[in-house]
Amino acid sequence: MSSIKAILIDVEAKELREIILDRTEGNELDAIYKAVKCDCICSVESWIFQPLGHVLFVDDEGLLLNNPIGAFQIADGQVLSGNGIIVGSDIEGNTVDHYLRINVLRAFVHFKDVQELPEPAFTITSM
Repeated sequence: MSSIKAILIDVEAKELREIILDRTEGNELDAIYKAVKCDCICSVESWIFQPLGHVLFVDDEGLLLNNPIGAFQIADGQVLSGNGIIVGSDIEGNTVDHYLRINVLRAFVHFKDVQELPEPAFTITSM
């Protein structure tokens, strides 16, 4: 398979749209970086996507940017910085075509002002 159907959560245009991730220039990871417009991604657990065999990827360093491009929230979850991309995932964890309906997904994706982003934070615990 040389391409994968994905859903882009575009915070600049404030829209969801289907895109094609092209694997011809390497692997799908390179295409995800390009679509999300970042250098480092992480997957976000979501009670919406995981049971449906889908994964949401976002900019792992989005909260550290001086000038974030935008923000969004899935349902009542954490406000996330930057674009997001939703792909399908098979039982072995491989990236595959999504099969979600964008018109249904729109009810769960809320675009936010960057002022609503949480402050970057992490906790260190010792045992």
